[in-house]
Amino acid sequence: MTHLGRQVVQRMAALGMMIDVSHLAEPGFWDVITEVKTPVTATHSNCRQICDHPRNLTDKQIKAVAESGGVIGVTYVPQFIDVNQPSIHRLLDHIDHIYKIAGISCIGLGSDFDGIDLTTEDLHDASVAVPNIACALSKRGYKTGEIEKILGDNWLRLFKEVCG
Repeated sequence: MTHLGRQVVQRMAALGMMIDVSHLAEPGFWDVITEVKTPVTATHSNCRQICDHPRNLTDKQIKAVAESGGVIGVTYVPQFIDVNQPSIHRLLDHIDHIYKIAGISCIGLGSDFDGIDLTTEDLHDASVAVPNIACALSKRGYKTGEIEKILGDNWLRLFKEVCG
């Protein structure tokens, strides 16, 4: 990170702005983690261990976001879920993996509904995806409080902590 880049992320943190690392290459990610002491977020990223895509996070990155107090918003973008068979069940594999690596408090939803072609029928818009995810999480054994954290409570906690 350049000197100016360090100044920018430090100023963002001081102003109570969310610092999102979803579009950063891995070296930039680590620069941000090293530079700021406030929670960082990956608003729309999944697990590289499940789907080996450069936009997805390594286990070490997942731990770093969690240790910062941040949230990882799992994304519904098919190529970040599974290059061969993206599905809601495969998306939940990402949630399970983050839970195993870093716990429930860093997991959120980060759909990335921005005009991308969502080919999975059960994730194509929020009115379908959120209830389907909640139901599928319940079937996988997640408790009501854990599901509430994933569906929004973790984001609310983070917004209150960072933005005041």
